[in-house]
Amino acid sequence: MPNGILQRLPIVGLVALAFVVGGLSTSTTEAGTSCVYTISATVSGGGGEIDIAPSNSFGCPEGAYDAGAHVTVVATAHPGHVWESWSGTDDDSTPSTFVTMNSNRSIKATFVTNCVSLTTAVSGGGGSIDVSPTSSGGCPQGQYSPGAYVTVVATPNAGYRWASWTGTDDNSNRITSVTMNGDRSIKATFTSNCYSLTHTVSGGGGWIDVSPSNSGGCPQGQYSPGSYVTVVATPNAGHAWQSWTGTDDNSNRITSVTMNSNRSIKATFTSNCFALTTTVSGSGGWIGVSPGSSGGCAQGKYSGGTTVTIVATPNTGYVWGSWTGTNDNASRSTFVTMNGNRTIKATFRPAGSDPLPTTTPTDRPPTSTRPPTSTPTPPPTVSGPATGDVNCDGRTTAVDATLVLQLSASLVGSLPCIGQGDVLDDDRVNALDATLILQMAADLI
Repeated sequence: MPNGILQRLPIVGLVALAFVVGGLSTSTTEAGTSCVYTISATVSGGGGEIDIAPSNSFGCPEGAYDAGAHVTVVATAHPGHVWESWSGTDDDSTPSTFVTMNSNRSIKATFVTNCVSLTTAVSGGGGSIDVSPTSSGGCPQGQYSPGAYVTVVATPNAGYRWASWTGTDDNSNRITSVTMNGDRSIKATFTSNCYSLTHTVSGGGGWIDVSPSNSGGCPQGQYSPGSYVTVVATPNAGHAWQSWTGTDDNSNRITSVTMNSNRSIKATFTSNCFALTTTVSGSGGWIGVSPGSSGGCAQGKYSGGTTVTIVATPNTGYVWGSWTGTNDNASRSTFVTMNGNRTIKATFRPAGSDPLPTTTPTDRPPTSTRPPTSTPTPPPTVSGPATGDVNCDGRTTAVDATLVLQLSASLVGSLPCIGQGDVLDDDRVNALDATLILQMAADLI
């Protein structure tokens, strides 16, 4: 500093100046380390950018740093790219690192494409795969950023169903996902959507009615998954349904099959003709039987459940004495229910030896002792063949068959046009008529 200046300053000013000069001397000592170093940053691959903080040391121009300054640098990838490496930093192993300014520094961040591919394939040709989204931002169609979550849906064509996945995150569901943690390859397998219903008869004593005969889009005898099929075991004359195997409920003659796979059912029929054997003790009379047979059975044989009226008719000078083997042994005119082979015997006595009053041939057991018939209410007489239209709506449909089944099971007491239900023309309305009504509704007969 020139002496002229020192001379013009007061004493106090000199002390202050000395302090300043001392400060300047210190600054001069550090001048070689202040705002002296710079960072040169470049990007390789064009897939990202470098963030630098701070952008300068305090009091330094932009991009200039004091010696020893600690500068944070972060490699930030653009969509579809990922940071791969550093060169020139203090720690090149992480995308967020630092640089110590002990010289001019040159750093470089390398980015590479971050898109991984999803390949899809279909086995069986019965459907397609829907993918959402179709790509990640910055990636071509069908390619994704690592970690992207992709929803995939196996969509079957008509007449097909999804069977399985391979390669997804969860192969057990038709709608599932793929996490793109690398190149992924998935495959959806489709199979025919039609299941077969096979039915056989054991014993040759009847047939099986199936309704409907197929599902839409499936061949005859085949059904779409989950279809509900009604099956009816219909016995021939002189036979009875005995059992099912393979149905949803094997305990009922009219039952169902749910088509959740290929199904095979069998109906077993047995002879339904039971013999009624009659004997008379002594020679004092004879036994009248009505009817003489039923259900296509030979004379003296009856289908199961038939109610046979029997009357003990004494000869002149005799009276009826007793029955053995009937449903009601207390009356001369009684009945037998043919639920198996039955043997009955009538005993007659000379009229003078029997103190009991005789009964007339028209005697019948009380109403309460007779077993119910399969039809709660006899159908009215109709002219011409019955049409099956029991609900009087002018149509013959499955609804009419259902109403007849309910009537047979005593779930309803009567029907508006009950006489139209006797399509068998046997003076009864029962499940056999319901079966025929179903066939009429389906235009099978």
